[in-house]
Amino acid sequence: MASAVFRLNKPFVATQLKAALKDQALKAVQVSREAKLPDHTVYNFLQKQGGNVASLQAIAEVLGKDLSYFDPNYKEEKPEPLTNTPYDADLYMEILGVINEVLKKRNASISKEAVDKIAHTIYVKSQSSGTVDRDYAIGAVDFTLSSGFVEVTY
Repeated sequence: MASAVFRLNKPFVATQLKAALKDQALKAVQVSREAKLPDHTVYNFLQKQGGNVASLQAIAEVLGKDLSYFDPNYKEEKPEPLTNTPYDADLYMEILGVINEVLKKRNASISKEAVDKIAHTIYVKSQSSGTVDRDYAIGAVDFTLSSGFVEVTY
């Protein structure tokens, strides 16, 4: 999965959000609703009460912005592409098994797309050795669950 280190700088986010709302003549509640978030979400960001990265991403999409608009230091790290990489079905199945095991232990559920992104990241890391680094895989799943980048159901 694409991952990033992203700590919300609440005053900067509030300033940028206020500017974007003003530039686009939008109301906070309107943006919250278009982002399919609770009505108070944008207001909370404006009041520097913050929120999570997933909410900010949804708001950014409504505003036609990316997360770097809200933090100039934000940088998304994308795994290297798998072009011309041989497919190792056994390795991939082992990776999916580890992901499933961790999700069951945490009593958590995430989307198939999120699982695919995690599996891709772990696969890229594991393909040279041909074995799954379990600690890395468990860390990748735990990071995803705690990051706010994906919706998690417990």
